[in-house]
Amino acid sequence: MKIKLNEIKVGERIRKEIGDLEDLQSSMRDLGLMQPIIVDEQNNLIAGYRRYLCAQRQGWDEIEAVKVCPNNKYEKFVMELQENTLHKPLSWVEEVKAMEKEKQLYEETFPEATPKAVAIAACHHKRIPGLKTYVQAKSKLVSRSTKTVITKLTLAKLIKKYPELENEPTMQRALRKYEELTGKRYGTISDALLHRISIYCSKCSRKMQKSKWVYNKEQNVHTANYNCTECTNNIKCIVKGAK
Repeated sequence: MKIKLNEIKVGERIRKEIGDLEDLQSSMRDLGLMQPIIVDEQNNLIAGYRRYLCAQRQGWDEIEAVKVCPNNKYEKFVMELQENTLHKPLSWVEEVKAMEKEKQLYEETFPEATPKAVAIAACHHKRIPGLKTYVQAKSKLVSRSTKTVITKLTLAKLIKKYPELENEPTMQRALRKYEELTGKRYGTISDALLHRISIYCSKCSRKMQKSKWVYNKEQNVHTANYNCTECTNNIKCIVKGAK
């Protein structure tokens, strides 16, 4: 089906760097549109932003399109993300920002898969079979380690605090730049990280209170005791790694 260009709604895009459109524009001029763009029922553009721009520049009034009906915002976002990466790789900055947005939509769509919800379910031995947190699901989908996924999500947060990191050509260079700016080595255990660790009581689901973290240099571990003020339940937490 064909849709008038002025009826297509273009919202915020994953891709910020559209790249060189000359070859695509030449192909569309000589051969026409080989692959339709994708829109939803309200004509919101899901995939095909570069083709849409080329059609505009060539003065087309309408463009071939396929209409789809995503079940939720997460599914719609994944459609755009997968279609984008097939045609032109995202920059590392676009990739980490997209991953952060994807995680947000995943957890909004599947609230039972947030780390907190999974931890509480595990405490009560009520873990849902097959249920994965975003990090677990993404690492399996793209065949990467959970450490790689966590690093990319961390970088998405770091570039908000240190915008100059976006100027680095690769993620590795951005991490080195972060180390130069802060004097901290990426990947070490920080007090802030330890402070964010939360454990929920397996008996009453309340957030447990923790003691001060103690570092054992010989064993290279941090330990802290977590206690529930309601039902006197207690647990010892151990985190491996140096500061």
